[in-house]
Amino acid sequence: MTKQVMNKESQAYIKAKKNADTKFKEKTSAYKSMYIVKQYKKYKGKFLSNKKNKKGLTRWLNEKWIRVDPKTSKPMKKNGKLVDCGRSKTEVNKKIKKGMCRPYKKITKDTPKTVKELGKKEVKRRLALKMKKPDKKLSGGKKKKMKINKKINNNKNMATKKNSKKSNNTEDLHKLFKPNLTPKKVFQEGAFGGTYWRPITYKGQKYKDQHKIYKFGLDDSVLTLPWNKYNTKLNKYRVKVGTTFEDWLEKDWITDYDPYGWFQWYCNYKTGRRCEDDERQIKRWMGIAGPKGRFRKWLVTLILKKKGKWDDKKISPKIRQTLLHWGYELTKEDFDVEVKSRE
Repeated sequence: MTKQVMNKESQAYIKAKKNADTKFKEKTSAYKSMYIVKQYKKYKGKFLSNKKNKKGLTRWLNEKWIRVDPKTSKPMKKNGKLVDCGRSKTEVNKKIKKGMCRPYKKITKDTPKTVKELGKKEVKRRLALKMKKPDKKLSGGKKKKMKINKKINNNKNMATKKNSKKSNNTEDLHKLFKPNLTPKKVFQEGAFGGTYWRPITYKGQKYKDQHKIYKFGLDDSVLTLPWNKYNTKLNKYRVKVGTTFEDWLEKDWITDYDPYGWFQWYCNYKTGRRCEDDERQIKRWMGIAGPKGRFRKWLVTLILKKKGKWDDKKISPKIRQTLLHWGYELTKEDFDVEVKSRE
């Protein structure tokens, strides 16, 4: 993009700056700078020259910088919406400096670490530092350049090894991801009380009839019921499991890739799509329905406790229904392997 240079001695700039000082209490901020440019254009100010500037504010805007809640160490929300970076007028007037801002999205390799990338422990540490020293600038964005060439080379070699290891780990995850039910089979068996593909609104956009993309060959009456008409009779095990879409949003389970959540991701994965969210979703599956998944292992435990058979539907129908929603049903082979591992 290009950076336009304003004539700071012109009347247009003086008026624009005055308007910005009235509107924004803080001396400097990205929003204030953009407002000055807007006002400068309004007063028909002429730009002295255009300088090439690859960084500019475009990346910063796309990164969507948000405030971090000091109490929860998660992105701050107000009325269900993320709170943009910056202090409120009350905080500015009272000179209150607390909390911190982080990018919500990673746009390029130069984007500083997001809240998720930092992790809860590191966010808490940084917030504690901010409380003690509000004006202290915390690192954690761009990598510092090494002064000695030897150290630079060593650093590059280490980074290459790490990237290679990460790549191998991702490949291994794909190999370990082995649901034994296709998305179509899950719905044919009976799942989600017929509500999964109900119309939803995500980030202001309405989604409807998304199920038609996948051609399940089933009637809408078993796919698009509203949540308040959840029908347990449509479920294979005749029980209600799962939570609302609003709850999924609250727990940050939803991403822009798949507004409907995990099962939509699974549908897209089976059609051949690969994306940056694959690793997270596969790990979620592994933790629930994988060989060491807590729901899968607990089901085996309950069967052993009740001295039942591996396919006894009366033993924990809720866990069985949950596993079905994750594309998995317990088999005799998997049951025997798990039992043997406990001997």
